[in-house]
Amino acid sequence: PDFAVKLPDKKQIVIDSKTSSKIFETYDMEDEKESKEYAQNVSESIKNMVKDLSKKEYTKNLTDEAGNPVSPDFVIMFLPGESMLQLALVGDKKGTLWADSVEKNVILASPYILLALLKTIYLSWRQDARTRKADEILLITKTIAERYEILMKYIKELRGEIGDVGEKYNQIVGSYNQNLEPAIRKVKQLSGENPDDAPKLETF
Repeated sequence: PDFAVKLPDKKQIVIDSKTSSKIFETYDMEDEKESKEYAQNVSESIKNMVKDLSKKEYTKNLTDEAGNPVSPDFVIMFLPGESMLQLALVGDKKGTLWADSVEKNVILASPYILLALLKTIYLSWRQDARTRKADEILLITKTIAERYEILMKYIKELRGEIGDVGEKYNQIVGSYNQNLEPAIRKVKQLSGENPDDAPKLETF
């Protein structure tokens, strides 16, 4: 192709420039019949170029290292002149030139249309990039929520285990205070020591 407009993510838009030789023929604005035939010739010339261009299958041949296509399944056929496209459409007897071209994956584009197309593609890609970022943020948020639930589960289990440990500790302290401490105080008293020096334990 004449041009391959590079987009982010290694994508490309293929542009092939065409000029109809019929456009350079004499155009008599005053002769209505001749002008009509002139426009029809230009239209037929454009139709033939569309047909030939669709057979080249540029989009299938442009691939990345892995063999994946890097171009949309259409090619832009650039007509370097607004009058060329206008004449082609005016001279189209069936009025299907545009639709037939699109069906063959060829987009007709004059200079103004080409600029509009590229701007639209750019805006679409940027919106797509934002959408992909939003999807990524949503996925991360979902992952965080799932991990948070797991963490809370562990915290609840730990809280229960801490409560069980505290209860066991208080039972041990109660047993000591009721049974062992009085015996220790008695031994110290009989030994001439201060019974208040006996170890004390407090509940949790």
